[in-house]
Amino acid sequence: MKLCIVTHKVLKGEGQGRVNIYEVACEAVRRGYHLTVLASSVSADLLQNSLVQWVPIAVKGLPTQLLKNLVFSQKSASWLRQHPNGFDV
Repeated sequence: MKLCIVTHKVLKGEGQGRVNIYEVACEAVRRGYHLTVLASSVSADLLQNSLVQWVPIAVKGLPTQLLKNLVFSQKSASWLRQHPNGFDV
């Protein structure tokens, strides 16, 4: 199965929502799923796994969180439009 996760950060210990996403990603890889992550940062242990592909979405250096969220949304949506059939979930 091929999964795609779109979120700003997939880091262990980065707040409850991110911890949950990190745990979901780890479990998906443990089950042998191919995982593509569109994020600004991803935990190094996930990146070491050959089942994980990281698509970096850069927002660093933008002056406000609102602008970072808007740019992240636009960049990730653009990438997904260019890769419409690559995922089961």
